[in-house]
Amino acid sequence: MFRRIAVLLAVNLGLLLAGALAVELVFGEWLGGDGLAALNVQRNIEIRYRADHLYPGGGAIVYRRDRFGLRGDYGGDPSRIELLTIGGSTTNQIYLAEEKSWQAVLARALAEAGRPLIYANAAIDGQSTIGHLAAFERWFPKIPGLRPTWVLAYVGMNDILVEAGANADVLDRFPSFQHHIRRKSALYRLGRTVSGWLAANQGRMTHQKVDYERARWTDQPSRPDWPAHRAQALAAYKERLAALVAAIRKMGAQPILITQRHGDWRRREGRLEGLAESEGGLNGVDNAILLGLYNAVTIETGRALGATVVDLAGGLEFAPGDFYDHVHNTPQGAERIGRFLFAALKETLR
Repeated sequence: MFRRIAVLLAVNLGLLLAGALAVELVFGEWLGGDGLAALNVQRNIEIRYRADHLYPGGGAIVYRRDRFGLRGDYGGDPSRIELLTIGGSTTNQIYLAEEKSWQAVLARALAEAGRPLIYANAAIDGQSTIGHLAAFERWFPKIPGLRPTWVLAYVGMNDILVEAGANADVLDRFPSFQHHIRRKSALYRLGRTVSGWLAANQGRMTHQKVDYERARWTDQPSRPDWPAHRAQALAAYKERLAALVAAIRKMGAQPILITQRHGDWRRREGRLEGLAESEGGLNGVDNAILLGLYNAVTIETGRALGATVVDLAGGLEFAPGDFYDHVHNTPQGAERIGRFLFAALKETLR
């Protein structure tokens, strides 16, 4: 009996290993590839779905990324791109039609003002400044003729979750054997994606409709010592921002840094209130405090380095209906962002 069990286990283990090997050979990059899979860069894709479940009038959405992994109507010639936008899901805007993205709103406003602008969107869901830096090393140099005048970085939010692993940066900074395996392995990327999704879901960064009318609110953070608790992480974020500004300038472009805001907090009767959907987890007050710390570093570092900085988080007043979840904007919210950026950048984007 024991022999039969051992044989059965050995056969099943062999089948499992054979299946894993087949997955790695087909979807991994062991037999070639350009290394972009590790950055979660999708190319030559067209996805059709509906967004009715997220906001009224969501309708049919067509999400496209071209052969270079970019979004936007730039005629397929990267040398024509004047403005390149980088960021995470709030820049990618996967559940918004291309023409309703804040980039398209900004471009239309500039065209109406007599300054047509050709843009492309290089954002990747979940990507932090770690991934942005890697993109300048491994992705953008492989796009022929890409030399934008400006690179706009909508940053900060995903860097909050770097320590929790809830980002799309399947990267290590050291060229070890383990690092080599991680860059090549399809199963590692799958596991990292799943774990990142779970962490992002816990941090309420995924696409899930929120009923703000029936939500429970609180004015108390889950912990009172966020500045001290995040001091080391904020210092690391500052270093990455400085490196990102340098990478943008090395590309021959001018850096534009934009601060971000969560949609899960509000000011009511002079009080800061945040959504509280789970006991013991981060609430909207925590997110407001945390992102405020990262935004302050973005402003301070960008200005010290002579980059263009737009404090969207501090300057734009959002309205009900601008967010469909805790962080992602509806077309109404994207319209507000695009118009705000037009007013802030119309003199810069000459």
